[in-house]
Amino acid sequence: MRTRTRRIAVTTGGAVLSLAALAACGGGSSDPKAGGTHPPTSTPTTTAAAATAPAATAPATTNAEPLTQAELWDAIVTTKDLPGFDVRYTQLKGMTYPPAAPPSQLPAVSPAACAPVYWSTQATGAYQVTAHLDGIATSRTSDGIASFALTAYDTTDAPKVMADLHQALTACAHAHITSPDPLASGESYANPQVQPAPHLGDDALSFHLTHHLDADDIDPDPLDVPMTFTVVRVGATIVTFWNEGDATHTTPRTIPPELIPAQITKLTTTTHQPA
Repeated sequence: MRTRTRRIAVTTGGAVLSLAALAACGGGSSDPKAGGTHPPTSTPTTTAAAATAPAATAPATTNAEPLTQAELWDAIVTTKDLPGFDVRYTQLKGMTYPPAAPPSQLPAVSPAACAPVYWSTQATGAYQVTAHLDGIATSRTSDGIASFALTAYDTTDAPKVMADLHQALTACAHAHITSPDPLASGESYANPQVQPAPHLGDDALSFHLTHHLDADDIDPDPLDVPMTFTVVRVGATIVTFWNEGDATHTTPRTIPPELIPAQITKLTTTTHQPA
């Protein structure tokens, strides 16, 4: 999927999140069909670490079973859970989640050791996904905006997704990560850098990277767009939060600090089962 700063759309587990249209509506509607083609160009003064710092530490889960698509709807934050924000979803409630492609059919990534980083930018991993749900939170009072996705795996696979990502971020700090996937034509990711992560869920990490886009008929010049990610595992569900910056700035845009703890706390409440 071609993505540009002027009309940002990030492919996540098969769903397209139209961030640019939402960003243009930061003070009002967050409907992705609303007008506007430019995300805000101002960069918040808070640091990435501050933006991902939780208000409190949510308890880890034990014996958390994989969630179904219906259960993900119960676990995802709503506008009611995030005062001052509008929350929208790319799927309609009640839709049947289409079967995910087997991991063996995922397009190749180069370098191969960096594949977990690449798949994290798509809110997925190289293990069978059992359910998936995407959301976008937009502040009504500021330019705060972020996308997030809940991805459910088998109980034994979710920890592997995180372990693979931890290892790949260490190995690929200076890598230029590409994929021959036709949907990613002209796109690549570079220089992932680990950042301080929130103390939430069963495992968590944060990182920055640069999203590179080749020149095309829309933009005659290549773009390098900074991105911020935070990934948290709660039982068998992995939540990916992200935000894209502006190609004219080197500082990644931050994730609204209210979003991460609110979502992880709600997911933890949904999945927690006593040992």
